[in-house]
Amino acid sequence: MYDTREEVLAIMDQVWLELRRQTDGLSNALDWRASPDQWSARQVLSHLGGAPGQNVLAWVQRVLREDHPAISVVGNDPFMTPERQRMRLPDLLAELEHIYGSTAHILRTASPGDLARQGLFRFATRPEEERTPLIIAGSSFDRHWRAHAQQLAQLREDLGLSDI
Repeated sequence: MYDTREEVLAIMDQVWLELRRQTDGLSNALDWRASPDQWSARQVLSHLGGAPGQNVLAWVQRVLREDHPAISVVGNDPFMTPERQRMRLPDLLAELEHIYGSTAHILRTASPGDLARQGLFRFATRPEEERTPLIIAGSSFDRHWRAHAQQLAQLREDLGLSDI
């Protein structure tokens, strides 16, 4: 899984479109939460943007720049900043589009040798894993971004917005 550049780029494109689709109609409800223990759309989008060094683009860049880096993945944090708290939906999406587009560009232009480089990923809730840039991008979009697109779909449903 996530073996070829084409496969990963196709996943990224599909998930990016789905995420964009699920934000339709949320401009005026960015901070609404179905319950206090659930994230708002703003928190979901901020989380995907990550903290400095804590997003898919930063991880791919680091693996390509450093010799076998150890990367600690921080989860379950919306990474809300004062700037993101003031952003409108188009601004939040522009930040994510930069991450998506820049990551895709790197994968399209990287040499086979670069795509074979690895980093050691450390997670709070599961064992460490060696990951190549394709695995980093593929799993980030296929699992992580897709799960948050589904979370946005649930928010849309809870708000009574029509299916898209």
